[in-house]
Amino acid sequence: MITQKQKELLEKELKEVNISYVIGFAVSIAVGAAVFFILKPLSSISIFGVEEYFRGFWLLVWALLFSLLTFLKWIKGNKLTDRKKETELKLAEEIVG
Repeated sequence: MITQKQKELLEKELKEVNISYVIGFAVSIAVGAAVFFILKPLSSISIFGVEEYFRGFWLLVWALLFSLLTFLKWIKGNKLTDRKKETELKLAEEIVG
């Protein structure tokens, strides 16, 4: 039987999962920005022709795609988390009465 305290702990745990998604999104943006601002200057001194690949436009495109992918994954995970939360809360309400 699920008590009110267990229900509150479940809600707290699900909030922590959502916070981790937000942190993951922020980290992906930070990594994209770091790649853009750090590797772009470094690529200009490359002797292997990598500077053409890391030129500003394409580097920005890859950083934005990486951020978009992470954001879409976060949205998908958030929907699954919400669905799981609704199911578990309904179950908890039925058991608690």
